[in-house]
Amino acid sequence: MRQLTTRLASRWAVLPLAVALLLATGCRKPRKFVRTQQQQAVVNAAILTEAPKVQFKVDANLADKIRLIGADIEPNKKLSGGKVTVHFYWECLKPIGDKGDWMIFVHAEGPVNGGGMGRVIADHHAVEDSKGGPGLFPISEWQVGQIIKDTKTFNLVDPRGRKVGPGPVVLYAGVFDMEAHLKNQKDIRLQVINKDKVKQDDNFRIEVARFAVGDGPPQAPRVPFRAPEMHVRKAISPIVIDGKLDETAWRAAVSSPAFKRPDGTQANSSMHTRVKLLWDDEALYVGFQVRDKAPTSKFTKRDEELWRSDVVEVYLDPGADMKNYVELQVSPKNIIFDALFKERRKPDWKDARSWNLRGMKSAVQAGILPGRAKHQGWTVEIAVPWSGLADAQGAKPKPNTRWKANFFRIDAPGDFNHLVSWSSVSDDRRPDFHNLKRAGYLIFVETPELVRKRVLGIKTVPQKEATPTPKKPAKTPKKPAKTPKKPAKTPKKPAKAKGK
Repeated sequence: MRQLTTRLASRWAVLPLAVALLLATGCRKPRKFVRTQQQQAVVNAAILTEAPKVQFKVDANLADKIRLIGADIEPNKKLSGGKVTVHFYWECLKPIGDKGDWMIFVHAEGPVNGGGMGRVIADHHAVEDSKGGPGLFPISEWQVGQIIKDTKTFNLVDPRGRKVGPGPVVLYAGVFDMEAHLKNQKDIRLQVINKDKVKQDDNFRIEVARFAVGDGPPQAPRVPFRAPEMHVRKAISPIVIDGKLDETAWRAAVSSPAFKRPDGTQANSSMHTRVKLLWDDEALYVGFQVRDKAPTSKFTKRDEELWRSDVVEVYLDPGADMKNYVELQVSPKNIIFDALFKERRKPDWKDARSWNLRGMKSAVQAGILPGRAKHQGWTVEIAVPWSGLADAQGAKPKPNTRWKANFFRIDAPGDFNHLVSWSSVSDDRRPDFHNLKRAGYLIFVETPELVRKRVLGIKTVPQKEATPTPKKPAKTPKKPAKTPKKPAKTPKKPAKAKGK
């Protein structure tokens, strides 16, 4: 009996370790909810037989597994910091599978008091059992063909306690794996297949609706978009790719204005970023100056998802036709991402990154930026050889050649307030870096002679002009004849005759 007890005890001692190993390897069954009869009745009532007409139609196909039909939002009048109830309508196309803990994420973004933007986060399992409850019906239990009315109530208050509104608010939604997020800090989200019909940002967030909170502040009329242009001057001296941007040639380059948010609005001073470019017979040179007190990136391998941390990005479209364009990224650790797209976002970035830009060089320096203010930051220097752009219809340009291009900077955590660009890519808060319709233009030119001489310190000595010999002045004419004397005075009148 003692031996049996010892064996059982040893087996029970091993059980926690076995469970831990199962969790570590991800081999576990999806979360199973235990519901009361009343809660089960709530779930049953949320399973519909047909899709209703919705206030905001979306019709997004997520990985051929789930369809987001649309949503209804109440109340009609929404107040800053007040409650909002959203009724999402989902359809199960295929089982989600037994890996991961898939949940619905909801983001509501809008202005906050004191300036800036706030993001309300309302992640949940479907079908809340009370106002703001965690949800009763996980996606892992959905059956093919079911249409689920998923109600979620939340306050328009961001995680920092700031009230969102008054003003316009954008509502985003999607499906993500909470298990991967907690385990590896990775955001794995279902991607939309019918992207041409659905508004989705670079973070795979589906735009569900837009609504006003309160009356909102008066909106200034938006200035019509006008693509920026930048003259790319020919380098007047050799360039060494070391990240310092201290060669003489860079002093002759045209620098961009400070980047703005992707919708063209003013960015915070902490996001101050500029870019300048040069070219020669071998390559195009790109130099970034990035203001950042603590640049960071967790990525260490080429072509990883660098945009999920601090990074600068370059988009080049040599044909200026939005086809065969190149995307380049460089992180503070000088890790690069390079991809070739045949057209907008095609192929998918996971396939596009298999292309490598032959001969590309880059270097990064962190420390005090050039200038009187002595800001902390990092500089990036990139050489893009003409020979490596053959697949993108690129070649050494002739003077006055025009390319489409855009430049970006992302700073963790990568929300709207931490994105800036050279050319604005949208009139709203849904940035799409691949929107080359809103890219700017690079114009390749020779460096003006006056600029070249000024930078190289060549003094221009003006030639002395020969002083013409002055002609002798003409002789002074003789003085005019004297004025004739005045005529004699008129004789006096005769005296009057005296009377008798």
